Amino acid sequence: MRTPEYDKAGEGPKARQATAGRAPATHPEPRRSLPQQLAQLQRSAGNAAVTRALGRTDHPLHRGHRPAPATTPAVQRAPAAPANPQEMLSTGYWERAAGVTKPDGSADTDLKSKLLDLDSKKQANPKAKGKKGAKQEKASPGRTKDAIITETGPALLKQLSEKPQNSGRMELFRSMSVEEAEGLLTYWGKSEERQKLTDYIASGQGTGGEFNKRHQSMVFGSHLGDQEQADTYYARKGPAYEVQVKFTLKPGAHEELFKPDYTALAQGYDSSLIRHAHKGEKNSHPNAEQSEGALSGYVGLKPEQHGPFSLGMAVNKKDRKSPTPSHLLFQLFVENVSLVKGKTKEIEEHLKAISAPPAPAPAPAPQQSAAPAA
Repeated sequence: MRTPEYDKAGEGPKARQATAGRAPATHPEPRRSLPQQLAQLQRSAGNAAVTRALGRTDHPLHRGHRPAPATTPAVQRAPAAPANPQEMLSTGYWERAAGVTKPDGSADTDLKSKLLDLDSKKQANPKAKGKKGAKQEKASPGRTKDAIITETGPALLKQLSEKPQNSGRMELFRSMSVEEAEGLLTYWGKSEERQKLTDYIASGQGTGGEFNKRHQSMVFGSHLGDQEQADTYYARKGPAYEVQVKFTLKPGAHEELFKPDYTALAQGYDSSLIRHAHKGEKNSHPNAEQSEGALSGYVGLKPEQHGPFSLGMAVNKKDRKSPTPSHLLFQLFVENVSLVKGKTKEIEEHLKAISAPPAPAPAPAPQQSAAPAA
């Protein structure tokens, strides 16, 4: 038995039966457009027939209109960096990145409750200190200077060199003593020495021992954060808060800074958000030491009363003026260090003179040619 087929106008067997007995047309009908075919088919056989016809991939109505292939759900990746890098220093950004705040602005209250007290850990709320049942995880093993010089550093420098110049630059601030600022700004003014350090690490061929003989990284106290947080400390009285300095990161450096390869996290809500936002990464964030939020060879992150969190460097407890592996790693992220303000005019003028680039050596005076002999 011959299987009924649709004719060129898209009419099926029922349509043919309905027109049985009519005189055949003396001239063939002109070919209709696709919308005309659909309209005629719908009038003749109803919506169900149209649906069945479009479901057939071999039908003329379907040719050129195949359904899009099914897509595989994407694996969660690290969150996209915001247009303004400073947003990454806020809890709100990490709530969006972790999915606590949904794209429509509503809150995932279940996820937020889970992250607020994940595995019975402390919240990032200073009032939660001493909370019964709160567990404190031990700090993870740190990273050595050799590992930064041979592995972590070269990889980071390569990543940063590939960032577009318009990627945005994060700014971090620290209030400090005049003495600390003198040492930091004096070091940063030696651009040739800094470049040699960077080139040495970029080669990936160095060692910690050789590095110590030939180079030295910058050094400063432990914590830094956004300017609002730094201003809170700057407003305090005492010699430890007489100067404020700004660290400008390299273009796109903020896109790498909070990843597990570079940042260690102390317990807290913001840390839980950052962990959750990066759960698609190959590695997980190491645990920072809880009290100061630091871990050797990493940039540490800890909850703060003034602002959501601060970034911290592991310091040499025996000699706080000695740089550590954390200082070395952080320096690779930094493009510039500059003075923001000092509490007196004398302090500002003194530090500006230190941070100003050295004046070029004066050109030698032209030598006068000897007068010709008479």
